[in-house]
Amino acid sequence: MIAKVRNSKEQKEVAAGEIVSTMIKSGVKMNITEGKDKNIVSECIHNKDIIFTAHYDTPFITNKKVSLNRLITNYFSVTLLILISIMAYMVYSLIDIFINDGVITGIVVVLFFSLFVFLFIKLAKILPKQINTNNYNDNTSGILGLFEIAKGLSSDEKANVGFIFFDNEEKGLKGSKSFVAKNKLKSSLIINLDCIATKNALDVIHVFTKNDINSKSVVNSALNVYKSSTNNKVVINIWNRLTLILNLMSLNSLLKGYCGGSDFFNFKNYNVLALTRYDLKFLSGYYIPFVHSNYDTKENSSPEEIDRIVQAMVKIVKDFNSKNIKEKN
Repeated sequence: MIAKVRNSKEQKEVAAGEIVSTMIKSGVKMNITEGKDKNIVSECIHNKDIIFTAHYDTPFITNKKVSLNRLITNYFSVTLLILISIMAYMVYSLIDIFINDGVITGIVVVLFFSLFVFLFIKLAKILPKQINTNNYNDNTSGILGLFEIAKGLSSDEKANVGFIFFDNEEKGLKGSKSFVAKNKLKSSLIINLDCIATKNALDVIHVFTKNDINSKSVVNSALNVYKSSTNNKVVINIWNRLTLILNLMSLNSLLKGYCGGSDFFNFKNYNVLALTRYDLKFLSGYYIPFVHSNYDTKENSSPEEIDRIVQAMVKIVKDFNSKNIKEKN
């Protein structure tokens, strides 16, 4: 069983050892990368046709109450727009002060405002953070998914499949960002699993596709296999310039789920399917219940969803391999 808390350096070392050991039992050799980001990467990753990814680090508790969690998750876009409006008004006010009250008064106001911002940032950094021991959905579910996919593939199938467990996703996608910066992959498809055990939810698949016929064929084929393998409702979110802009404004959460905070976001130049299970409520939009809270337990999740998703992922690999064999023959 994977360590419950994977936050500190020591905790991650224990977890990394458990992940490597578990994957070896399934016939997949793993290496832990050097540097600050301890990504766990299967051997010969650069030559794999399909790569499955999930982050293994765990977050602090940022939302102690479900109601607060839901408010932050669903209305972050509204909050952001309000903050932008306030900042715009403050800039306008500063310009007005410079014009009507003189340069010296304006400089004093700017210095006071800068000091306020500085103290606010410092306070936010030193506030005590509570370690979250409940992180079943985010993202123990993704780890278990990769474990089961490795078990469900034959030795021949695993020869064409890679696995990556990313570190520091919860600290700004740093693990996947450093990996992408240091590695160039020949992969035809990357599949990211994050929060896949959300109870009573939709399967939202975020898609990046390279602009060539073969890439579109690979992605569409994988999507068709997935949709035909499940009775659950599937929502496809194809990323383009518009959705990228909406995501930066956090407005995409109201459309098909905000997912700028997941590792797939660093693989824009690859073919990507990124699966996250979102709940959908009237006036609330798409959101993940209990995430980053002490309510993120196995009891509040649906472990059976992991098995269903794993079976679909295994079928995607089998379908990809069978088509490759036909092309070679």
